[in-house]
Amino acid sequence: MLPFFIIALFFIATPAYAATELERIILQELNVARMQPDAYIRYLGHYRSLFKGKTYIQPGTNLFIRTEEGTSAIDEAITFLRRRTPLPPLRWADGLARSSAELVRAQSKNKETGHGSGRLAMAQRIQRHGRWTIAIGEAITYGPYVADRGRDVIAQLIVDDGVPGRGHRTTIFDKDYRLAGVSCGPHPTFETVCVIDFAGGETGKTPVKKSALPVD
Repeated sequence: MLPFFIIALFFIATPAYAATELERIILQELNVARMQPDAYIRYLGHYRSLFKGKTYIQPGTNLFIRTEEGTSAIDEAITFLRRRTPLPPLRWADGLARSSAELVRAQSKNKETGHGSGRLAMAQRIQRHGRWTIAIGEAITYGPYVADRGRDVIAQLIVDDGVPGRGHRTTIFDKDYRLAGVSCGPHPTFETVCVIDFAGGETGKTPVKKSALPVD
């Protein structure tokens, strides 16, 4: 009788990214904004009511936050949302979450802001964590998120106060994106940093044709 051999194949798999509750909520809220823009029109209306001049009280805190543009940026964002048509939801991608986490870890130590991570540019960092297709991009927010948590993050990106060209707003409503990953962590100056990385697809035949320019 011929011996029976069992051949075991071993491989090292990258463990799944363990998303926190806040990170999961941010993706949920991002999809609400993309699929139901009217929902964020109502929220931004409430947000606007908290302002006195260019300052508002952060919900759930005693912090007074001074903005660069005040309610004019909110009014512009509401007008933008009224013109939006629903977009498909974004699916979670572990590789994009790892790319986001790499930047969060770096900034939690070096106190920096923006899209660079040491010597790596945004596109280089994102492409280290997967074979992305069609397009890649990134959005970042800073600050204490206490009350509505994930909703605060997305509202900040939609309003995009003080950012020329509203690059973060453009990124989160880009129709080319189908995947996203989120990472949040402590920031020495702003308490919290949240990074969202985007891609149009993964491991496909269509190469990356667009890399959204970082907006700091």
